[in-house]
Amino acid sequence: MTNTASPTSLQNRFLLLLFIAFLCVIDWRGSGAMTMPALVLGLPLVIGFASLYTVHLMLILIAMYLAARFTPWSDSLIGIKTSGVIFYFYIVLLIAPLRRTLTWVRPGKLSRGMLIWMLAIAVIASLTMVAWDHFMIANSQAHVPAAPPASLKRFTLGYMIAFALLNALAEEIIWRGVMMTALESAFGAGLFALLLQGMQFGLAHYRGGFPSGWLGAFLASLFGIAMGLLRRRTNGMLVPWCAHAAVDFAIICLIVHRAGL
Repeated sequence: MTNTASPTSLQNRFLLLLFIAFLCVIDWRGSGAMTMPALVLGLPLVIGFASLYTVHLMLILIAMYLAARFTPWSDSLIGIKTSGVIFYFYIVLLIAPLRRTLTWVRPGKLSRGMLIWMLAIAVIASLTMVAWDHFMIANSQAHVPAAPPASLKRFTLGYMIAFALLNALAEEIIWRGVMMTALESAFGAGLFALLLQGMQFGLAHYRGGFPSGWLGAFLASLFGIAMGLLRRRTNGMLVPWCAHAAVDFAIICLIVHRAGL
């Protein structure tokens, strides 16, 4: 396992792109049967030939898969994401080389200009979700799985705020923290890394996300790119997390409204 992330390593670039391409196919086709075997078989290759930042990406997805299969709350998306992130940090903090490469774990610099951009992006994205909900779901052109009646009682204001904060935190850690750092370490902090992490984030919404479908994936990709820009401009995770949480809160309000609560 290498101790540095060489941006000129062809092996690292190839394995990273292969791994992200595999994720895109899984998100598109919806067949996860080979996910764990592929991750387990790919991990030794990544450890032997890729940078530590690519190892981080492999580990967090393995953690997510294990959380989805073996935790008591495997039917809860937020439970899976939260458990997966906790398991990922538990493993990383135990291994010194991985712990030293948690370079993205910082709040970043705050300024009035960045706060204005954060609020503007959050408002525009939230209004876009309202429009998507009205025109796509209302016309049966998209589908969001409804919560079972027994779980509707959980949708109190406190639960909705906690859901938005935790879901946004987990997704920012995966895409703007781990994945974007791995791409930047391999290809530099240019347009390619920014666009690819945004595209993969969007495709993760294709099947049953909010928003979903090809239009939803495109909108989510734009949002992922915007979050990546906020992360770069502030050199930290706090501003994109807050913007993402605001939009997630708007989304869960739409879901609750549609459920008639």
